[in-house]
Amino acid sequence: MKYKNTQIALGKAGKELQRRMRQSLSQPRFTDSKGNRSRNKNASGSLSKSLSYEQYVDKRYGPRLVMTGNSYAKFVDQGVTGTGRDLKEGETVARSRSNYAFKRSKKSIDSSVIERWMGQKGLRGRDPKTGRFLKKKSSAFLIARAIHRRGLQPTGFIEDTVKRYEPEMYEFVGEALAQDGAEYLIEKLNVAFKK
Repeated sequence: MKYKNTQIALGKAGKELQRRMRQSLSQPRFTDSKGNRSRNKNASGSLSKSLSYEQYVDKRYGPRLVMTGNSYAKFVDQGVTGTGRDLKEGETVARSRSNYAFKRSKKSIDSSVIERWMGQKGLRGRDPKTGRFLKKKSSAFLIARAIHRRGLQPTGFIEDTVKRYEPEMYEFVGEALAQDGAEYLIEKLNVAFKK
């Protein structure tokens, strides 16, 4: 069976999912108890730019749409549970929507990634006692250690976007699939009657 209409519909669905995921990444996530809004999760734009889609026809299952992105996209979407080690009173551990968790080892995430992020955001750490600026490397280490202990809050930029867009997507992709099926049947019936 040829899936001409379905492939067109899946292409539109892929573009729309990509647009909505990028939009979701650039929106503030939540407001804390003091009324401060969190920043978006699109510091460098690398994750947003990496979001793309592939469509193909599987011989067994038919048309497929696959969303792709940077390797860490799933962690930003689902969050990562922290180790909970050495937390101060009142600090909480982020809970992942899935089973992603930092290991209990002392090894933390790579602080050079945090250094680059700090540079993009224009952040500098300060010593709370003296008020002096810390070296970027020291600040990055402290942030990486805090992320390892506390974890990362889930953003849901993939999961929530797909859940919101799914009914609409199913409707127009389903219509295209039905049209392809009808064309296939008409073609087969015409061939059968010509014999």
